[in-house]
Order: sequence, then structure tokens, then C-alpha cells
Amino acid sequence: MNQSTLVLEESKNMNHTEPSIRDIVSEATSVIGPVWPLESGIACNPLLGWEHKNFWKALKEAKELFATQSQGDVNFHLIKWLQAFLDEGQALFAMPDRHLGFYRCWRLLSRYDRCLIKSEKQRKQLTSFPQDPEEALKSGLHLLGIDKKDWVPYLSSQIVQLPGWAGYVKYKSQWQSSPSPYSIDLLEFLAVRIAIVALLDEPMSGKKGLEELWTREKIEKEESFYQTKLIQSLSKKGSVTFFL
Repeated sequence: MNQSTLVLEESKNMNHTEPSIRDIVSEATSVIGPVWPLESGIACNPLLGWEHKNFWKALKEAKELFATQSQGDVNFHLIKWLQAFLDEGQALFAMPDRHLGFYRCWRLLSRYDRCLIKSEKQRKQLTSFPQDPEEALKSGLHLLGIDKKDWVPYLSSQIVQLPGWAGYVKYKSQWQSSPSPYSIDLLEFLAVRIAIVALLDEPMSGKKGLEELWTREKIEKEESFYQTKLIQSLSKKGSVTFFL
């Protein structure tokens, strides 16, 4: 085999190199845009990352993707840990070991989370997760039985469960001018999320019927109900006067 043939074979092998887990995460999370903090006053384009597609096609695909079934328990636990990790001084007690990064910190501390870890089986499963977030994400996907060819769409369906939080993490890791002292990115976000999915045994996200979707009308109705109850509660205390 001459030198030119060897070069050609090496080129073919390079072209068939499988994407890394970071490449897969990057593609899967392209469906959400960064979300700036409220004090910045910067508006966010919900279709950022879809610009290469026809507008109406992008709108249709986004609508279908964001209609994936809500994993309420998973969302609850992930939000709880995100709130603690991303705290900027409002909490009475700061989350320890944040210097380890989001995934490693969660893996270390979540063993004490009695709402999440309720059985010895879950405890053993938690300790079996690799310490490296990249390896942990791959391990979690294999544990859930997700085919590698489906990793991108599956992770996309998971990231849109919490587009606001995920968008904020994207801002923190890719757009923030001054880097955070505590490491968090979308790979770590997904490593923790997939680990929680595995611990709670909620592997797949199906489609909800239209009657189950959190439509704008339903959200506004729930928000109005909450505001009314809040105003009634505060008014009874006699400390606040409302002009409606």
C-alpha cells in the first residue's frame, strides 16, 4: 500500500469519527436560546438557534418539540438543585462544594436528599454514576436504554422541559462576560437531569394531548387565580392597599 493510499484511508477514518458527547449535547441544546437575567432587560428570541430553517417550519417543529410531556417530578428535583447552585447570596445558607461544578456537587450532596433518594437501590445507583459529567451522561443514557442514534432528539426533548433554566445556564456558560466562579454548563445540566430521570425511573417523554398542554390560556388562568389569592391574603393582613 503506497503513501497516497494510506493518506486516503486515514482521511476516510477521520470523516467517520463519531461525534463526542459534547458535540451531541451542543446539537441537542441548539433548540433553546440563552436567557439573560431579569435585571439586564434583554429580550430573548425563543426561536434562536432555528434561524437556518424556514420560519413556519421552525415554528411547527418548535411547537411539536415543546409539547413533550412534562416530567413534573424530574423538573421539581432539578429546579431545587439549580436554585441552590445558582444562588447569588439570597439564600440563608450557601450550597457547599460548588467549586466542584454542578454535576460533581450534586452527586456528592444528593445522597442526603430524602425526597429524591428513598431506597437503598437508589442510593447504590447514585454512587454508581461516574464522577466525570461526560461519562455520567453517557452512562445515564445507556442505563435508560436510549439508542445512540436517538441521543440528540432525546436530549432535546429533555432540555425543553425547562427552557428558562436551561437558557439561563446557556447564558452563564456561553454568553456571560464575567465567568462564574462555579462551573455549570448544559452538559452538566443534562448529566444531572438524566441521572434524576434514571433514579426516578421516568425514561421517556411522550406527547401530550391538546387538552393537557399548558396553553397560554391555561397559564393565564392559573396566574390570575394565584394573584387573586395572594391579594386576598395580603389584604386581610391590612398592611397593603391595592388599587385594582
